[in-house]
Amino acid sequence: MTMEAQAKSEELRSLLADKRNGWSADTTVSFPGEADFVNATLRWNHYRAPTYTASISVGTEADVAKAVKFARLNNLPFLATGSRHGYGTTLARLQDGLAIDLSRLNSINVNQSAATVTVGPGVTNEDIAGIANDAGFEVPLGTCSSVSQIGATLGGGVGRWSGVYGLMIDGLLSVRLVTADGDVVETSDTSNPDLFWGIRGAGANLGIIVAATYKLHKPVSGGRVLSVDFMLPVDRKTEYFTIMKQLHDKGLPAELAIVTGILYEPNSGSTLIGGNWAWLGPEVEGREIISPLLEMNPPVADISVMSWTEITKRAGFRADALMCQKGQNRSMYAANMREFPVSLYEKTVDKMAQFFDEHPDGRGSNVLLENWPNSAVRAISDDATAYPWRDSIMYAMFQFSWAEGGSPTEASGNALGKELRKEFAANSGYSDLAVLVNYAHGDETLEQMYGKDKLPRLLGLMDIAARRLKEHMSRVKTSSSVQGIEICEDGVQVRLQDGRMERGSIVIGCDGIHSQTRNILHREAKRDGKVVNEHRQTATFECLFGSATSFPGAPAGIFWESHGPGVASQMASDGSTCRFSIWRRLERPVAKKHIFTENESASFLQEVGEVLMAPGLQAKDLNQYCTWKRLVYQPEGLSEQWYHDRIVLCGESVAQMTSINGMGFNVALQSAALLVNKLYAILRSDTEPSAETLGKVFAEYQETRKTETQAIAQISEQYVRAATWASWPGRIFIDYILPWFYGEIGLARKLGEEISKGRKLDFIYHEDKMGTMPWTK
Repeated sequence: MTMEAQAKSEELRSLLADKRNGWSADTTVSFPGEADFVNATLRWNHYRAPTYTASISVGTEADVAKAVKFARLNNLPFLATGSRHGYGTTLARLQDGLAIDLSRLNSINVNQSAATVTVGPGVTNEDIAGIANDAGFEVPLGTCSSVSQIGATLGGGVGRWSGVYGLMIDGLLSVRLVTADGDVVETSDTSNPDLFWGIRGAGANLGIIVAATYKLHKPVSGGRVLSVDFMLPVDRKTEYFTIMKQLHDKGLPAELAIVTGILYEPNSGSTLIGGNWAWLGPEVEGREIISPLLEMNPPVADISVMSWTEITKRAGFRADALMCQKGQNRSMYAANMREFPVSLYEKTVDKMAQFFDEHPDGRGSNVLLENWPNSAVRAISDDATAYPWRDSIMYAMFQFSWAEGGSPTEASGNALGKELRKEFAANSGYSDLAVLVNYAHGDETLEQMYGKDKLPRLLGLMDIAARRLKEHMSRVKTSSSVQGIEICEDGVQVRLQDGRMERGSIVIGCDGIHSQTRNILHREAKRDGKVVNEHRQTATFECLFGSATSFPGAPAGIFWESHGPGVASQMASDGSTCRFSIWRRLERPVAKKHIFTENESASFLQEVGEVLMAPGLQAKDLNQYCTWKRLVYQPEGLSEQWYHDRIVLCGESVAQMTSINGMGFNVALQSAALLVNKLYAILRSDTEPSAETLGKVFAEYQETRKTETQAIAQISEQYVRAATWASWPGRIFIDYILPWFYGEIGLARKLGEEISKGRKLDFIYHEDKMGTMPWTK
């Protein structure tokens, strides 16, 4: 670990350990090298895995929301996981992130009278099966006992019960989730129905599910399952797959679920076809249905009747224990099928046998063909959920594994996986590759995972979520006048001129010279017994500024400035556009607000028409090039009170100066940067700071920026008065003494040194770059 990475890790450790986070007693934080960290981050698949700098094992739903807010405030990428069986390679894009471990949210609550069960994301297939069975019910499960029930559901939820009960999403009644902005949202057919539609088939994209409620079912055939495990030599592949095709041609019975594997069997040292046929109905009827398989007299077979809660773990000669081991290198490819091409499966057997022969360290690889009846799945309207593949009759998975990273088997396995996926897609009955999203490798297109017909609506949901997040994270209101601010115990409520009410934690008033927020702040401070010095701002100058098309002979990158008795000007060109400003001393100071008309602006330009703007250009010549212009008074003044309670001011709301050299604008930017940095620092460890805590932040901000702003305001005041000299001493100073003291480059260098000290936002990456102008070097 580099010194920089070590420093960041120590800083994160300190932030996560801060008591102000308010983690519950059941929530723990762990870091690399600790046993708890391994338990909280170990995945089923080690290949192309995400990496983490810390993990939060949350003990409550509220802590999930806090963890999300913490990650966002600290610019940490994060991933929430339940049992960590997700294996898509796209998750490897998350590096040095924050792991949000949901495994402790493992409550299971059965409502006997409503025939429902509510579970947390830490509940596995095995967990829910036992509880549901004890209550006298069944519930559809996935195909691995240690997979999270919710995780298996989100991509659709296929499995042995698909023919009887439909997909797992079809029994999902409601969910509670944490959004990307840390809000907790309830969704169902009647609450946020669009979101609920998307969750059922594409739910991993839309939030962190912290609770899900499912429909429970009365057991089929008393909850007993007829199970047949078998092994066949590969020379019987045609016979076996022909039997399978005949079953599909007739229509796979709703109670029959078949998993076929093409695998290497180490005891015999050969490639075999094996798997499990499970019958969920009455045993006598089931023996008749599976008789074609039994008549093949498999050399290895095990026929038994068991509880529905055991089938996941015992099927395939208890393959679950081996297949669900964590921390292995696995690369997965998949394709959905709605046709049953026997010749394709025969060729696949041959290719896998060759692979096993050539790559001994890849003999833990396999092909799994999951044949689930889809009668109950297709009984649900295709428009009801986001799941796009209700007409699939089989889900093919090509799972390649190897012992060590960098093995030649890795490249060969990936190449064969892609080859098989392409061949299956070409023979699938679909016009393009179709993939169950939970089985996707990560290199598929969105259409191939989510379906081209469902994708537009899903993208619309994602757009809504993004806009919600943007609105939540950024409450910048422009062109809106503040009418009133109510300070509450935990925030503020702002009434706008158009009647809208906005709630937030604080108000940052950046509403200019005639700030209404400042007036309200002063009123609230007085009401609380504070002594407030009224803000005095007086204009000694008026300024006409605007934009013009570049005039003939105006080179890019040149800045012109003219000085004269009572008038000064500045202008710069980028080659196509000129920006100009003209300042004029007022005969007497003005303290009132005035909005100048177009006629008044035109009169001003005529009155200063002889002012030289650049070689060969006078102010009056701007009329033929000007695209817009505006005349304003430019008050000068500095507020004494910059904050009160949950209201704080920034920019021209507290500091006014003329715009000469852009000093006022830069002062506002620097004040905003300091304020945001200080708020960011406190929010990293306290997501809901009290008014007292905010007051300390605001006081530090005022103390620092008030001193700095006073110095800059003084420079601005002196400069504009010297430039618009009212006496010969003033002219001598601006035109002779100042250039002689600094020189042209010296003056620029002096200003450059001040600019280079400017603040930057602490939470945004910034690469220092040198400019091309001499003084910036």
